[in-house]
Amino acid sequence: MMATPPLVSIITVTKNRAGFLKRNIQSILEQSYPLLEHIVVDGASSDDSLRVIKEYETAYRLRWISEPDKNHAEAYNKGIKLSKGSIVGFLNSDDEYLPGTVQAVVDAFSREPVPDIVYGNILFVYDDSTERIKRFDTTNARKMLYHTGFLPQQTLFYSRNILERTGLMNDALIWVPENEWWLRMFKLHPRITYVDQVFTKASLHKGSISILRAKEQLRETTKIHLFKDPWHFPIYFWNRPLKSAAWRFVHNFLHNLALRE
Repeated sequence: MMATPPLVSIITVTKNRAGFLKRNIQSILEQSYPLLEHIVVDGASSDDSLRVIKEYETAYRLRWISEPDKNHAEAYNKGIKLSKGSIVGFLNSDDEYLPGTVQAVVDAFSREPVPDIVYGNILFVYDDSTERIKRFDTTNARKMLYHTGFLPQQTLFYSRNILERTGLMNDALIWVPENEWWLRMFKLHPRITYVDQVFTKASLHKGSISILRAKEQLRETTKIHLFKDPWHFPIYFWNRPLKSAAWRFVHNFLHNLALRE
């Protein structure tokens, strides 16, 4: 139980995402919970990102840096080092928090037994403006990670304690450094709380890394699980690479069949 209201740190890593960044900032600015700070780690953007950041610089507790990064892991680590909150979340620059998210997270961290990680649901928004809510449940966070290499990163909030015990992300990894970081974190047996509420609106657009670099992300995730979590690797391999390859085979087969008709 937290004796005093905690400071919540939100870390946003961004580069050349000015078109999304304004909505990202606005969604944090509009949170009802007052004790939060927003740390924007900009990778030396060449678009209007800095203009957007400076526009909101005095509107709320916003801190930012803009300099080249080696990769996402280095940028995330900068944000972690700059953050001061006892609760920390990561919000991609093309994603937004829904109203009431931070308050719901603080409420969850205020209950006994005090969790190390809190997560919720995601509202996915596609290029054609269609929307789909992805719900999770109270028991599948470990199963999601060990069996699929996936966690709802956009909705995760961490205690300062679990961050300090886990350490920083491995900046030798390029595409999915958080995956190896989560495996290290889960070996510490964190207490995990699920909140059945949509925390985040996540944009799945043609320019998103998860779409542009899907193959690279899958390849790196597979290597991470092979070497860092060999015990669960057979289940992971069945659920991710094999199913992905099978889906591509069926899709291509049906596509070629349709062309012949």
